[in-house]
Amino acid sequence: MIVWRSFLFASPSVHHWISDPADLAARLAHRPARVGMDTEFIRERTYWPQLALAQLAFDGPDGAPVVLLVDTLVPGMNAALVPLLTDPEVLKVMHSASEDVVALKRACGVAPAPLFDTQIAAGIAGIGAGMGYQKIVQEMLGVALEKGEQRSDWLRRPLTDSQLHYAAQDVVHLDALYRALSDKLDALGRRAWLDEDSARLSQGADENGDRWPHLALRAAQFLDTDGQRSPFSSTPCDRRALSSSSHGRRPSVSRRSESARYNASRCTTSSAA
Repeated sequence: MIVWRSFLFASPSVHHWISDPADLAARLAHRPARVGMDTEFIRERTYWPQLALAQLAFDGPDGAPVVLLVDTLVPGMNAALVPLLTDPEVLKVMHSASEDVVALKRACGVAPAPLFDTQIAAGIAGIGAGMGYQKIVQEMLGVALEKGEQRSDWLRRPLTDSQLHYAAQDVVHLDALYRALSDKLDALGRRAWLDEDSARLSQGADENGDRWPHLALRAAQFLDTDGQRSPFSSTPCDRRALSSSSHGRRPSVSRRSESARYNASRCTTSSAA
């Protein structure tokens, strides 16, 4: 296998902290052909993710690599990202983008498109299905990444130097991955497969709604009393049905409804006895 060197090692990479929407707009005035993109968000106690940071990596007008760490907590910053997210001439390169797409859609009102998901590309190219970012960077680029800030609090300000370094590392290798995977897909005649899957991923951000999102939570005790109630009735037993129906992997709406009704019926029978 050809090992591609990431542009991080072709020249020094210096990230820029962006806390002014006007600064972001100025830096994106020159549109690159593609941009490596990632996000950091918090989703521990909310159904929808809270977007805390957006990372962008691309070649500047002079060809030098640019890494922007965009503070999406700043008012107006999410709106400043919209022109880039929707530009059909700029390919957004992301890894395992499904949750990032949802986070961007909720925060910015649009999903990134067109999209190249390196995790999906690796599967289609026969390199490996469901590969994590660290593993694919190690295998294809020969670079070992640190794991230190995966469970970090990205809503805190200021972010630590370690957080900033970790966030930058998440995007500086995406361009090298894109080039290696793109060549592989073209050689196999499978690029159209990826384009179709990536387009579906972007469009799918509009289909992640749920009439009863609280049924998908594993820890209902963090919700208030009204939030803990099942949509089928308001008895205390329904809160046990909620915990039962939301344990483990999230089932389909119909399965969750079935589970809630079954548990509610068990409570009624048990109370009568």
